[in-house]
Amino acid sequence: MPAGDDHRYQVRRVVGQGWAEELVQARVELPRPAAEILELRKNVFIDSADATLENVILQGRVRSRLIFAVADPGAAPLSGAIWPPLSGPVWATLLDTGFTSRVAVAGARPAMSVTVTDAFVASDTSVIAGTDPHGAITAVLDRSLIQIGLSLTETVTVEEHRRGHDRPSPPAPPPTPAAAVRFATRRPPRA
Repeated sequence: MPAGDDHRYQVRRVVGQGWAEELVQARVELPRPAAEILELRKNVFIDSADATLENVILQGRVRSRLIFAVADPGAAPLSGAIWPPLSGPVWATLLDTGFTSRVAVAGARPAMSVTVTDAFVASDTSVIAGTDPHGAITAVLDRSLIQIGLSLTETVTVEEHRRGHDRPSPPAPPPTPAAAVRFATRRPPRA
């Protein structure tokens, strides 16, 4: 590269990072009475992340998938067995619970790019919130503590200046007179 050439590069610079914890609660109404909750799976989704002055506003949802055994209130209880018995089919229900979180990040400004690096359920609890007259579960209160990590970046232009740090450039050829150029490019006449 000849000495004195400048090059510009667009690079992403990390301005800051932040973490947030958010408690998300939801009452899950079951479509059928349940004898037992078999499994509760959760995923965290971040739908939007917007940088504001010194903050990042996150909007997302926790998706809870509750798998349960349907209670059969017509079945007679067995000696020593739980009531209602687990004689029904296994069902699942989904529930999305929205949340909004604010994360303080020093140096944040509008129009900066936000990258969510982590979003997960750190801990959760579920308790029975409703039963029918037979004792079957009709609702569950679900609490999830979610943790969200993010980084904030901006695009900056970096200029690279090279002034005398490289090998010297070869000398430029002497200028060619215009008459010599015309003569060299002219075709000879046809005989």
